[in-house]
This record gives sequence, C-alpha cells and structure tokens, in this order.
Amino acid sequence: MSNSSKEISIPISIAILDHQGILGIGLKNIIRNFRGFENADISLFKLGSEFADTDMQKFRIIILDSSFKSKEANKHLEKIVKGSKYTSILVLSDDTAEKGIQEALKMNASGFLKKDCSEEELEFALIKLVKGSKYYDTDSLLKYSKNLHKKKITLKPDDLHLDEADMQMIRLIADEYTQLEMNEMLKLPTSTIMYLRRRLFAKMKVKNTAGLMRKAINYGLID
Repeated sequence: MSNSSKEISIPISIAILDHQGILGIGLKNIIRNFRGFENADISLFKLGSEFADTDMQKFRIIILDSSFKSKEANKHLEKIVKGSKYTSILVLSDDTAEKGIQEALKMNASGFLKKDCSEEELEFALIKLVKGSKYYDTDSLLKYSKNLHKKKITLKPDDLHLDEADMQMIRLIADEYTQLEMNEMLKLPTSTIMYLRRRLFAKMKVKNTAGLMRKAINYGLID
C-alpha cells in the first residue's frame, strides 16, 4: 500500500453510484481496508431519483459506475461538477478504453479506472482525488490518445464556414506557393492575400501555417 495514504487523517465521505449494488457493496469493503479510509463514511445509491434528492456536495468523492445512467442522475452530476470545488468524481467502466475515457472527459470527471483494476491502483486513485489531484488509468488514456490521433475528423467546408476563397488558400499553402506566386496566380494585391490568410487562420483557430495544415489534414480538407 502507498505510504502517502498515511497523510489522510480526516474522515472521508464517499458516495458510490451503482444501480445493481453488487459493485458498490464490494467496493465498500475494499475501500475500508485502505489505510486512512478505515472510518470513511460510504453511502451506496442504486436509484437515480434517490441520488438526485441527496446533497452530493457533502461527499468528498463520488464513485460512479458508468452504467448508472438516468436523466435525473446526469443533471445532478452536472450541477456537482460545476458547483463544487471539493467533490471529485471517479468513473469506473468496463467499456473500451476509448469509450470509457471519452465519457469521463466529457463529464469533466477527476478520475477514470477500469472496473477490473487492482486494489492498489484504486487506493492510489482515491488518495490522489482526496488531495485534489486527478487520476486517469494510464494504459486507457494512452490507447484513447493514440486512437484519437489516428482518426480523421471528416467535416465539410460548410461546417467550418469556409468559402471557396478559404479552400483555395488552403490548397495553395499546402502546395507551398510563395506570397509572390499567390499574387500572380490570383491577380490580387498583397494586402488582399494577407487579409485572406488572417481570415482563414481565424476561422480555423490556428496561429501559424503548421497549425493550419495539421487541422486541414485532420478535418479531411486535404490529403
């Protein structure tokens, strides 16, 4: 067990959201064996309505089974994330790393673990959350990041509010045309070319040519 757990001296309130209750009961027993969590006040919630009627901000940590879903629960969780500086949400999921991480990041959770994680990793994650830090399962986060970079975001120029002039500018920059060559090809003065570039950068929300090309490739605008 981690030595850092010795630093936890105050009682910790934990809520476990598990609609079946099986996971929650097992977690309660496991967590109370962690040093510093022996006297933790652990509450189990199976119903979204029961959860929504409770002041969750009194809990330091909310452990959320990703299958615990209801409109009532989701709205309540959103309020907690936005309104509490001290409550941390730890998502437990048996989904793929990509889907589980995506859901956790979407709700701005403080942590993510696979349900089959080791007790040592769970303890480490809880200690991190108690101290106000975040903890995401490293392997899952790496897999998610790699898959994210591999994907192309296929958007149409209309989705980015790009017109034909923007698309033409993207192609010219990608083909490494110089400022002078653009002037001659488009029959436009330098001031106009510079305006078109600035407008394009603003629409794509980039600061330089490298950023523009990276986004254009990710969006499928160029090969």
